[in-house]
Amino acid sequence: MFDLVEDGLVDDAVHIYRWVLNRTKGDVYVWGDQLGAAIATHAVARLRNEGVVPTGLILENPFTSLSDWIGYWYWPLGRIFSWMPWYDAFVTEPLIENGLSFNTSSYIRNVDCPILVLNAGYDKGWSKLIDKVSEAAADRDAVSQGSVSVKDVYWSSGGYYDGDSTYKNGEISDFVAECSIFKQNESVKH
Repeated sequence: MFDLVEDGLVDDAVHIYRWVLNRTKGDVYVWGDQLGAAIATHAVARLRNEGVVPTGLILENPFTSLSDWIGYWYWPLGRIFSWMPWYDAFVTEPLIENGLSFNTSSYIRNVDCPILVLNAGYDKGWSKLIDKVSEAAADRDAVSQGSVSVKDVYWSSGGYYDGDSTYKNGEISDFVAECSIFKQNESVKH
């Protein structure tokens, strides 16, 4: 039996990435939504430590940490409790102690590929978390680690891959072109 902890989920993501990478000659991107964005960021940071860099990272509605997510949006009482002086002792610290911090803001600084942050505009609290993740990503060196693009998107349910909203507006195709240029420049350096 395995414990459901962040490191286990990240291990799975790394294994899946390596499996895909070994079966294609094309570019491989990593894309995660909400909790998946935290897992994707941590996995890409871990891959960097192993000398493996994906072509690009797409973070859809990312959050800074699981504690922040609970406090801002996830649980209705979370917003109220997050203002209490004991919130860190009763929520943040137990999450960290149990391997469930999902701290996107800390891992994003160790990502060495272009990053696209997609904000579906749920509400102001969620947008604040997305802004904080984007700011943490912007602290990286854009020349050596890749740029950060932030796009507001308003997709309907199930509209991600229908060709109408995502590709017409160019969020993905522009990012793919940017990643291609970054990859070419990196290969010239080495």
